[in-house]
Amino acid sequence: MLRINIPSNNIYKLSCEDFENYQLPTPPNGVETQVNNNATLLFDSAMEAVYYAEHLEELSYYVSDHTRQKVILKEILRAIHNSEAVKSYFS
Repeated sequence: MLRINIPSNNIYKLSCEDFENYQLPTPPNGVETQVNNNATLLFDSAMEAVYYAEHLEELSYYVSDHTRQKVILKEILRAIHNSEAVKSYFS
């Protein structure tokens, strides 16, 4: 299982509830909150994370700029793209 953490120290302090509040698609294996309030995306593999990121990128074209939903999408995408497992997938 691949786990990608989204630190809670980002500007908007992304949490699991934000996925529901902003009607964002969750990863195939869901999202969990760690003790330190970091949201953690759960995937079976790096390939699955890449497909999820592609889906979010497509979705972001339809979301208005300068909204919380757009910022959340960018934070999720940044975390996925910065993941060592995803980076190694492209190597």
